[in-house]
Amino acid sequence: MSSSNQYVPAPKIAKQVPPASFNVRDLIPDLVQAGELLSPESFLARSGWTGHVLRRALAARRIFFVDSGSLHYVPSFYADPTLNRRHLGSVTKLLGDLPGGSKWRFFTTPKGSLSRQTPIQAVRRGQWATVKVAAAGFAER
Repeated sequence: MSSSNQYVPAPKIAKQVPPASFNVRDLIPDLVQAGELLSPESFLARSGWTGHVLRRALAARRIFFVDSGSLHYVPSFYADPTLNRRHLGSVTKLLGDLPGGSKWRFFTTPKGSLSRQTPIQAVRRGQWATVKVAAAGFAER
């Protein structure tokens, strides 16, 4: 893998939004600029996937887009080689038919049931079972 395709963790966005006014659509430009959301082309370059693999993963609900009008973005954590894509995919599937923005919110918002970690942080620490329970509960609300 060339150095241009290696995953570089995105910096945290500086804009802090109170939970009550958290609207992913309002944050999309900042998230794209920070590298937390990627265009499909950028995602393919970072992940090494083909367009066919991406379409199949989307159809199987193992990955999702965050939409902004006619533009679609893939969360950069799916291109992070330190995260197991199979585990991320199984958590994503548990979120079912929720919109991409809601799925983004699930993965990136700290949860009390995860000791105030985000699901991504908990996944990174190997807490798959707890994250799956949190995802199922989030999807039911």
